[in-house]
Amino acid sequence: MLEEDPENEEIIARVAAYDIAKAELVCCARLPHEDRPGRRQQ
Repeated sequence: MLEEDPENEEIIARVAAYDIAKAELVCCARLPHEDRPGRRQQ
């Protein structure tokens, strides 16, 4: 069972995911926006 540990909280600035299907592959990456602090670009 997973438990939340507030002492080891992390903020991950960059993430990526793949969706793999028979006919296509889709990739999404979210990065910090250079011009708008606190926002993400995709």
